[in-house]
Amino acid sequence: MNLGASESKIVRAEVIVELKECCARHLPAIVAQPETETSVKAAFSLLQDNAVRFEVRGQAGAVFKDLAPAVVSYLLEGTLHVFVGSVTGFVPSTSTGYLTMTLPPFVIQPDMRRFFRVPLIDPGRVQVRMEDQGYAVYEPQLVDISVGGMLIEFPVKADPRLDVKSALKVQLQLDEQIANYLAEVRHTRPGKYGLMFVEAPNALDSVKEESALKEILAAVERAWLTQGR
Repeated sequence: MNLGASESKIVRAEVIVELKECCARHLPAIVAQPETETSVKAAFSLLQDNAVRFEVRGQAGAVFKDLAPAVVSYLLEGTLHVFVGSVTGFVPSTSTGYLTMTLPPFVIQPDMRRFFRVPLIDPGRVQVRMEDQGYAVYEPQLVDISVGGMLIEFPVKADPRLDVKSALKVQLQLDEQIANYLAEVRHTRPGKYGLMFVEAPNALDSVKEESALKEILAAVERAWLTQGR
Protein backbone atom coordinates (compact mmCIF):
# COMPACT_ATOMS: atom_id res chain seq x y z
CA MET A 1 0.00 0.00 0.00
CA ASN A 2 1.33 3.44 -0.93
CA LEU A 3 0.71 5.79 1.99
CA GLY A 4 -0.15 9.33 1.08
CA ALA A 5 1.08 12.29 3.09
CA SER A 6 -2.06 12.53 5.24
CA GLU A 7 -1.96 8.81 6.04
CA SER A 8 1.72 9.03 7.01
CA LYS A 9 0.97 11.90 9.40
CA ILE A 10 -1.81 9.89 11.03
CA VAL A 11 0.53 6.97 11.66
CA ARG A 12 3.24 9.27 13.05
CA ALA A 13 0.73 11.08 15.28
CA GLU A 14 -0.39 7.77 16.81
CA VAL A 15 3.21 6.88 17.54
CA ILE A 16 3.85 10.24 19.21
CA VAL A 17 0.76 9.87 21.40
CA GLU A 18 1.87 6.41 22.52
CA LEU A 19 5.47 7.42 23.21
CA LYS A 20 4.33 10.51 25.14
CA GLU A 21 2.33 8.21 27.39
CA CYS A 22 5.34 5.91 27.81
CA CYS A 23 7.53 8.86 28.84
CA ALA A 24 4.91 10.27 31.20
CA ARG A 25 4.72 6.89 32.94
CA HIS A 26 8.49 6.25 32.73
CA LEU A 27 7.73 2.78 31.42
CA PRO A 28 10.58 0.26 31.60
CA ALA A 29 11.93 -1.07 28.31
CA ILE A 30 14.60 -3.30 26.82
CA VAL A 31 16.84 -1.69 24.19
CA ALA A 32 18.90 -4.09 22.07
CA GLN A 33 21.28 -3.28 19.22
CA PRO A 34 22.06 -6.35 17.07
CA GLU A 35 25.19 -4.85 15.49
CA THR A 36 26.95 -4.37 18.84
CA GLU A 37 25.15 -7.27 20.57
CA THR A 38 24.28 -4.83 23.37
CA SER A 39 21.09 -5.15 25.41
CA VAL A 40 20.18 -2.90 28.34
CA LYS A 41 17.27 -2.23 30.64
CA ALA A 42 16.04 1.33 30.30
CA ALA A 43 13.09 3.61 31.06
CA PHE A 44 11.30 6.07 28.80
CA SER A 45 12.31 9.57 29.84
CA LEU A 46 11.64 12.38 27.35
CA LEU A 47 10.05 12.84 23.93
CA GLN A 48 11.79 15.50 21.88
CA ASP A 49 11.06 16.88 18.39
CA ASN A 50 12.51 13.97 16.44
CA ALA A 51 13.83 11.68 19.15
CA VAL A 52 12.96 9.73 22.28
CA ARG A 53 15.31 9.62 25.26
CA PHE A 54 15.74 6.77 27.73
CA GLU A 55 17.33 6.61 31.16
CA VAL A 56 19.81 3.75 31.45
CA ARG A 57 20.91 2.87 34.97
CA GLY A 58 24.16 1.16 35.93
CA GLN A 59 25.28 0.28 32.39
CA ALA A 60 28.65 2.05 32.21
CA GLY A 61 30.15 -0.78 30.17
CA ALA A 62 27.44 -0.85 27.51
CA VAL A 63 28.37 0.09 23.94
CA PHE A 64 25.96 1.49 21.32
CA LYS A 65 26.94 2.49 17.80
CA ASP A 66 25.57 5.83 16.60
CA LEU A 67 23.21 5.72 13.59
CA ALA A 68 22.88 1.94 13.84
CA PRO A 69 19.40 0.48 14.41
CA ALA A 70 18.23 -0.75 17.79
CA VAL A 71 15.08 -2.56 18.89
CA VAL A 72 12.96 -1.22 21.78
CA SER A 73 10.54 -3.55 23.56
CA TYR A 74 8.13 -2.61 26.33
CA LEU A 75 4.88 -3.64 27.98
CA LEU A 76 1.93 -1.28 27.57
CA GLU A 77 -1.34 -2.33 29.20
CA GLY A 78 0.02 -5.85 29.53
CA THR A 79 0.87 -6.17 25.82
CA LEU A 80 4.33 -6.30 24.27
CA HIS A 81 5.06 -3.40 21.89
CA VAL A 82 8.16 -3.18 19.70
CA PHE A 83 9.73 -0.52 17.50
CA VAL A 84 13.01 0.04 15.67
CA GLY A 85 14.91 3.32 15.62
CA SER A 86 18.48 4.55 15.10
CA VAL A 87 20.69 5.40 18.06
CA THR A 88 21.69 9.07 17.97
CA GLY A 89 23.54 9.28 21.24
CA PHE A 90 24.53 7.28 24.31
CA VAL A 91 26.02 8.68 27.52
CA PRO A 92 26.88 5.74 29.81
CA SER A 93 27.15 6.12 33.56
CA THR A 94 27.60 3.99 36.66
CA SER A 95 24.46 5.69 38.01
CA THR A 96 22.08 7.10 35.36
CA GLY A 97 23.05 7.34 31.71
CA TYR A 98 21.02 8.45 28.69
CA LEU A 99 20.27 6.86 25.34
CA THR A 100 18.65 8.82 22.51
CA MET A 101 16.98 7.31 19.45
CA THR A 102 15.12 8.53 16.39
CA LEU A 103 11.34 8.29 16.46
CA PRO A 104 9.99 5.22 14.66
CA PRO A 105 7.48 5.48 11.79
CA PHE A 106 5.32 2.86 13.50
CA VAL A 107 5.10 0.61 16.55
CA ILE A 108 4.73 -3.13 15.98
CA GLN A 109 1.75 -4.78 17.62
CA PRO A 110 1.77 -8.45 18.69
CA ASP A 111 0.08 -9.83 15.57
CA MET A 112 2.69 -8.10 13.36
CA ARG A 113 5.87 -9.33 15.07
CA ARG A 114 6.16 -12.79 13.60
CA PHE A 115 9.94 -12.57 13.31
CA PHE A 116 10.73 -10.76 16.56
CA ARG A 117 12.26 -13.29 18.94
CA VAL A 118 12.14 -12.96 22.73
CA PRO A 119 15.09 -14.34 24.74
CA LEU A 120 14.56 -16.78 27.60
CA ILE A 121 15.49 -15.39 31.01
CA ASP A 122 15.08 -18.78 32.69
CA PRO A 123 16.77 -21.38 30.46
CA GLY A 124 15.01 -24.71 30.62
CA ARG A 125 11.67 -23.26 31.68
CA VAL A 126 10.26 -24.07 28.24
CA GLN A 127 10.90 -27.72 27.44
CA VAL A 128 11.72 -28.52 23.81
CA ARG A 129 11.42 -31.96 22.26
CA MET A 130 12.22 -32.53 18.58
CA GLU A 131 12.02 -35.52 16.27
CA ASP A 132 13.59 -35.74 12.83
CA GLN A 133 12.50 -37.86 9.89
CA GLY A 134 14.85 -40.60 11.00
CA TYR A 135 12.97 -40.72 14.34
CA ALA A 136 15.94 -39.48 16.34
CA VAL A 137 14.74 -37.49 19.36
CA TYR A 138 16.48 -34.34 20.61
CA GLU A 139 15.92 -32.18 23.68
CA PRO A 140 17.85 -28.94 23.09
CA GLN A 141 17.75 -25.78 25.17
CA LEU A 142 15.57 -22.93 23.92
CA VAL A 143 17.47 -19.64 23.48
CA ASP A 144 14.75 -17.37 22.08
CA ILE A 145 11.32 -17.68 20.51
CA SER A 146 8.68 -15.87 18.43
CA VAL A 147 5.38 -16.91 16.89
CA GLY A 148 7.36 -17.58 13.70
CA GLY A 149 10.27 -19.63 14.97
CA MET A 150 12.93 -20.17 17.59
CA LEU A 151 16.66 -20.48 18.24
CA ILE A 152 17.83 -23.66 19.99
CA GLU A 153 21.19 -24.72 21.37
CA PHE A 154 22.89 -28.07 22.01
CA PRO A 155 25.98 -28.83 24.11
CA VAL A 156 28.96 -29.13 21.75
CA LYS A 157 29.31 -32.88 22.25
CA ALA A 158 25.59 -33.44 21.65
CA ASP A 159 25.32 -31.35 18.45
CA PRO A 160 23.31 -33.46 15.94
CA ARG A 161 24.71 -31.42 13.02
CA LEU A 162 21.37 -30.79 11.37
CA ASP A 163 21.37 -29.57 7.79
CA VAL A 164 19.66 -26.40 6.57
CA LYS A 165 16.11 -27.22 5.40
CA SER A 166 15.94 -30.28 7.66
CA ALA A 167 12.30 -31.00 8.61
CA LEU A 168 11.48 -31.62 12.27
CA LYS A 169 8.54 -32.27 14.52
CA VAL A 170 8.72 -29.87 17.48
CA GLN A 171 6.92 -29.90 20.81
CA LEU A 172 7.15 -26.94 23.20
CA GLN A 173 5.86 -27.18 26.76
CA LEU A 174 5.52 -24.58 29.50
CA ASP A 175 3.58 -25.80 32.51
CA GLU A 176 0.21 -26.95 31.13
CA GLN A 177 0.64 -25.33 27.71
CA ILE A 178 1.84 -27.65 24.93
CA ALA A 179 2.34 -26.56 21.31
CA ASN A 180 3.17 -28.93 18.45
CA TYR A 181 4.58 -27.75 15.12
CA LEU A 182 6.36 -28.94 12.03
CA ALA A 183 9.51 -26.85 11.66
CA GLU A 184 12.37 -26.32 9.23
CA VAL A 185 16.01 -25.50 9.96
CA ARG A 186 16.74 -22.11 8.36
CA HIS A 187 20.27 -21.34 9.57
CA THR A 188 22.98 -23.01 11.64
CA ARG A 189 25.98 -22.14 13.77
CA PRO A 190 28.06 -24.61 15.80
CA GLY A 191 25.60 -26.06 18.30
CA LYS A 192 22.86 -23.54 17.45
CA TYR A 193 19.97 -23.76 14.99
CA GLY A 194 17.38 -21.26 13.85
CA LEU A 195 14.05 -22.95 13.13
CA MET A 196 10.96 -21.64 11.37
CA PHE A 197 7.56 -22.97 12.41
CA VAL A 198 5.81 -24.17 9.24
CA GLU A 199 2.43 -25.54 10.32
CA ALA A 200 0.64 -27.66 12.89
CA PRO A 201 1.06 -31.42 12.29
CA ASN A 202 -2.73 -31.70 12.11
CA ALA A 203 -4.50 -28.92 10.21
CA LEU A 204 -7.62 -29.43 12.36
CA ASP A 205 -5.58 -28.48 15.44
CA SER A 206 -3.94 -25.37 13.96
CA VAL A 207 -5.98 -22.90 16.04
CA LYS A 208 -5.33 -24.83 19.25
CA GLU A 209 -1.59 -25.10 18.55
CA GLU A 210 -1.29 -21.41 17.69
CA SER A 211 -3.14 -20.46 20.86
CA ALA A 212 -0.82 -22.61 22.97
CA LEU A 213 2.26 -21.13 21.27
CA LYS A 214 1.05 -17.59 21.95
CA GLU A 215 0.42 -18.42 25.62
CA ILE A 216 3.97 -19.76 25.92
CA LEU A 217 5.36 -16.68 24.17
CA ALA A 218 3.34 -14.34 26.40
CA ALA A 219 4.82 -15.96 29.52
CA VAL A 220 8.35 -15.67 28.10
CA GLU A 221 7.73 -12.00 27.24
CA ARG A 222 6.52 -11.18 30.75
CA ALA A 223 9.57 -12.84 32.30
CA TRP A 224 11.89 -10.96 29.94
CA LEU A 225 10.41 -7.50 30.38
CA THR A 226 9.92 -7.73 34.15
CA GLN A 227 13.30 -9.26 35.02
CA GLY A 228 14.76 -7.69 38.13
CA ARG A 229 11.63 -5.63 38.85
